[in-house]
Amino acid sequence: LPEGFYKPTRAFKLDATPESDDKADNNQANPAPIKRQDPQQPMTTSPSVEDDGSAGGLLPPPQQTQTTPLAVNTGPLNVQVESTDSLVMSMKLAGSLNGAPRTTRPEPNVFEIILPGADVHLADGFKLDADIVEQVATRRDGNASIISVRTKRPVGVELAPSTTEIVIRLMKPNVGNGKLAGKTIVIDPGHGGYDNGAKAPDGSVFEKNLNLMFGKAVSQRLAEEGATVILTRKTDVFIPLADRSEVANRNGADFFISIHVNSNSLSNSTSGGITFYHLNDQVEQLLAQTIQHEIGGLTSMPSIGAWSDGRIYHTGFAVLRHSKVPAILIETGFINNSVDRAKLQTEEYRDSLAAAIVKGLKVFIGDVK
Repeated sequence: LPEGFYKPTRAFKLDATPESDDKADNNQANPAPIKRQDPQQPMTTSPSVEDDGSAGGLLPPPQQTQTTPLAVNTGPLNVQVESTDSLVMSMKLAGSLNGAPRTTRPEPNVFEIILPGADVHLADGFKLDADIVEQVATRRDGNASIISVRTKRPVGVELAPSTTEIVIRLMKPNVGNGKLAGKTIVIDPGHGGYDNGAKAPDGSVFEKNLNLMFGKAVSQRLAEEGATVILTRKTDVFIPLADRSEVANRNGADFFISIHVNSNSLSNSTSGGITFYHLNDQVEQLLAQTIQHEIGGLTSMPSIGAWSDGRIYHTGFAVLRHSKVPAILIETGFINNSVDRAKLQTEEYRDSLAAAIVKGLKVFIGDVK
């Protein structure tokens, strides 16, 4: 990719000091036994959930022998500007892809389209004259071509399901003046009152209490940025689901953020945070991906990714379904995972989570230096 396309997010230091000849000879004379995995035991992976690419990074294409000609692009990358807030990029392919194209978002303002069984390239010195797009590049990865697009600010992406033509619609979210100060944000600490939510295996920790502490920490950070913050609950009381999102609708809020703690059927089987958006809403997906990206980078909690709530319920979550403003639901970690639970109860994690949510919102609306 062109220099500067990606910003570094991790640094690694490797100890490459060679061993002495004597030590090397000893190792050769008495080689250590190789530990082999029992073929009857399944390979372990982490996290123990399906990775759909939403957590960032690229999923490698399936390793398979190419038996059909690659679908090559037969024309230039055409651009049709619909408005100052949206444009459509399209490219014809000669032949069909091996599978449906898909997208990943390694960074909030970078998205990639993975085209299995394709050979796509751009002309030398290609530049795209568009207000939304900053840079476009292509590369091959195994049996797939990847189109990488860097935008000037995070945008929503809609990919049409075609194997013979690539059609991508970019949508700039309506974020007003692009400043967090003055925005109205509803923070919804989940559960409360007689509804304890999830709990630790020994019953010592309830989700409702953690949610409230997280909600207050986020509220304070947002208020310090000049935002107007409304909490759906400030004490240990029960609020019906429909009433929670109605607070955002009634106040004409700019964002609705529901905060929860996760759990599953097998203790210590899964660790990490997830940010949910409603079904296929492109703006909410972008908001979820942007905030989850910051949570993964600024906190000690592993990032599972940004998921559609349609993966959990056919109609999605009620608090997201009833919201008329951009809404997300954040699962901060697993209460039945001992490592997550220890983090969830610390002030350090609450502060880092609040900072990540605030930064994610600022990145989403363009309020960053």
